[in-house]
Amino acid sequence: MNTEQTGSKNTRKPTKHQENSLETKSGN
Repeated sequence: MNTEQTGSKNTRKPTKHQENSLETKSGN
């Protein structure tokens, strides 16, 4: 049951590690 909530949260707000990866790719 918690899996669904966690998945939705992860899809909307990626983890800091993922966010950093996206920022780095965009920055470059």
